[in-house]
Amino acid sequence: MLYHKIKSDTIRPRMLPAVLCFVLIFFVFGCRFNQDTNDHFAAAENLLAAGRITDAANYYDLFLESEHDSEKRYKAWERLLLIHLDINRDVERGLSILRTMSMEFEREPDKIWSIYTRIGILYSKLKRHESAVNILERAVHVAPDDKKQTRSYINLSQAYQAEKSFIKAVDALNQARKMESYSLPEKQSEIDYLLGRIHYQEGNLQKARQYLEKSYRIEENQNYRAKSGILLHDVYLEMENMDMADQILIELKDFYPNPAVIRMRMQQE
Repeated sequence: MLYHKIKSDTIRPRMLPAVLCFVLIFFVFGCRFNQDTNDHFAAAENLLAAGRITDAANYYDLFLESEHDSEKRYKAWERLLLIHLDINRDVERGLSILRTMSMEFEREPDKIWSIYTRIGILYSKLKRHESAVNILERAVHVAPDDKKQTRSYINLSQAYQAEKSFIKAVDALNQARKMESYSLPEKQSEIDYLLGRIHYQEGNLQKARQYLEKSYRIEENQNYRAKSGILLHDVYLEMENMDMADQILIELKDFYPNPAVIRMRMQQE
């Protein structure tokens, strides 16, 4: 019995460092585990990457409920927009998220401009034209730089055009033409095309031709050059200028994104 007691007493001191080490490891990893389980943003990111969309949305919601000062909040809202608006196509939920964001980030110019712009575009898609105009007017006033303000005037013009307020639509585009960004050829092409389209809708063929010709001759923006060219062809047809109409089609053949459209128009003449 004495032998066993002495042996036991001898082993215990030797075991102490190992026991302490085990406790320390358990404590460190236990704390890390608790920390990880409370990291709702990281969990949401992992779930989103794994395609578990609903679970990811729940964890982004948990993160936004618990973290009030985190720099990741805007990113979390963006992820929820991606899930509900882009993936699930839930426009009303997307609008709800954007309205909440507009209150949270109203003092941050870049963010609030982007939020107002997206709200306005969504309202336009829903044909809620008055609401679209109101929020896009606010976007004009909060735009943090020249390029964004130019884009706001363009968006506002399209909202006015959608509600058939053509005079206001033209006024908004004329404001865009005064901006420094208008000196960029690709921006000139877009704005002049939109002006030409409005005048065409109003039946003013001369003004429509004037702006569409300017847009069409700018090669830096092939997208709006193609749009201007096809509408310019219609203008010349209505003006009964067949030579110019034919010339436009011949030129469009070289760069219009859908050659079948050009071939069809040529066959119709």
